[in-house]
Amino acid sequence: MRRPAQSRWALFAIFLVSGALALDRRQPMPVEKMAIQVGGVPLVVEVANNPAARARGLQERGALAANAGMLFVYPQPKRLRFWMKNTPIDLDIGFFDDEGRLLEVLPMTAFHERSHTVSSAPAKYALEVNRGWFAANRISKDARLELPSPMAAW
Repeated sequence: MRRPAQSRWALFAIFLVSGALALDRRQPMPVEKMAIQVGGVPLVVEVANNPAARARGLQERGALAANAGMLFVYPQPKRLRFWMKNTPIDLDIGFFDDEGRLLEVLPMTAFHERSHTVSSAPAKYALEVNRGWFAANRISKDARLELPSPMAAW
């Protein structure tokens, strides 16, 4: 038995809307969390090791816990670019080489969407934390990023 044209269009519309909702980047994405150390200081990070998680970053987060952050992992070292699209908290970003040595720490200002923060050298990891975290913990250039296991990225 054939369905009336209206029923087919209604099913098609439901299909389109449900697909659009599934693709909505504003929906929270499940992200792996892990305990790491930087210069011997522990913190818990969300891991962004794929293009979608890296693009989403910390957007639309109202706050970040004191010893928490987001660790961006890339397949290979390269000059990394970050911006603060839809990010309402001031952050510091630390760039680390492929051996886990801290190259530099740069500040990033909330909602500063017109400029990019760029690593001065190729980096494999970037760690976003609350503004002042690196200074408060006396973490400086060449501090070591300690991961519980090797990190894969794509």
